[in-house]
Amino acid sequence: MAEPPTADERVLAVLRASGVFGSLEEPVLQDLGRFLHLQTIPGGAVVLREGEPADTMFFLVSGRLRVSRRDAQGVLQLYNE
Repeated sequence: MAEPPTADERVLAVLRASGVFGSLEEPVLQDLGRFLHLQTIPGGAVVLREGEPADTMFFLVSGRLRVSRRDAQGVLQLYNE
């Protein structure tokens, strides 16, 4: 039975399949992959809130997310529907 892929192998597979990163040469993908990790976010979870400090870049590999904010009157504005 084959061993399941390691976390590093899964990251590289995602990069190779990416329209943005897939054309990069393997050494570059491996260098980039050292800075990435895959994270599973449960449905309905908040990934980032407006106003929070951000030092991370997120890539959506699969699934959907909702991008929203409240306007000055408190009305929820959706940006990806």
